[in-house]
Amino acid sequence: MTRQIPISRPFDLALTLTMGQALRWRPFGDGWFSCVVGPHLFHVRQIDGGIEYEAASLAGHEDDPDQCLRRYFRLDDDIDAIYASIARDPKVAAIMREYPGLRLLRQEPWECLASQLCVARSSIGHAIGMVSNIANNFGLAIELAGEVRYTFPTAEQLMADRNGTLGKLQAMQNRHDHASEVIAAAEWVCDAGPDWDALRRQPYGEVKRRLLQCPGVDDRTADRVALFALDRLEAFPVDIWVWLAISGICPELDSQEQASPAEWELAAAAKRAGNEFGDCAGYANQYLFHWRREYSDKLLPLDVRPSDRFDTEPVYDHRYEYLARKYLS
Repeated sequence: MTRQIPISRPFDLALTLTMGQALRWRPFGDGWFSCVVGPHLFHVRQIDGGIEYEAASLAGHEDDPDQCLRRYFRLDDDIDAIYASIARDPKVAAIMREYPGLRLLRQEPWECLASQLCVARSSIGHAIGMVSNIANNFGLAIELAGEVRYTFPTAEQLMADRNGTLGKLQAMQNRHDHASEVIAAAEWVCDAGPDWDALRRQPYGEVKRRLLQCPGVDDRTADRVALFALDRLEAFPVDIWVWLAISGICPELDSQEQASPAEWELAAAAKRAGNEFGDCAGYANQYLFHWRREYSDKLLPLDVRPSDRFDTEPVYDHRYEYLARKYLS
């Protein structure tokens, strides 16, 4: 039996699930998506005024799947205030006008960390396959409407047989680097890793400092985990797509769009852009990422092309007024 969750503010399920934040969502059927989130296997689709879903859960897990999805989709965010904040920049406002409804996800920290370590060392397609294989080989099965999916194993489950697990992970792929890194990260989580709930309440600087102690984690990976799993909306991870976006429309970063940036250049750009966009920089980051990766052939309007500075003061023009009417009325 399906259930519904009303969502009154902008929400684009397909955009949110397919842009690369999380790696295990699968589309199927008439607008449906499938994924295991925590102890639940969900089938979800968008309907007028919200989402519709059905769920199956692991035995012994009595927590409400409705609340699980509300938390996962960050329906507790003040999305009106967030959109208004990042729309102060006319370039981001123009992108938002074309693709409203993008949401950040609140992922389980260990799965997010392991997934981002895979993404950092390979293509997105290879990382999706690796993460799926980890779940299929080490997770617990859940069945819903004839589909069987698997939970993502905990760090403790992977470390139960360290050598055997490493061998299985290496057998799943042609390259061995992120197999060993996932194991090293699992060992860190078991031996010296953070209390995730406590870390989520810490300032961004402390969250990033702690994540950088994990083997294999660089600045970009730490920012992704901070943003996607630990509620640090000010994090601004810069990969090549975000770099191309901000170098193309933010000339004050002094970069060339076709340049191959060094790691220190990416880190410097992340710090500068994060400071410019403020407490909700992560939302602006994901809009820039999506625009540059998928729709960069659609030029921004001439009146929001680069000028000589990256203005973060409120822009009371037709784009901002459009957003204010659409999201704040």
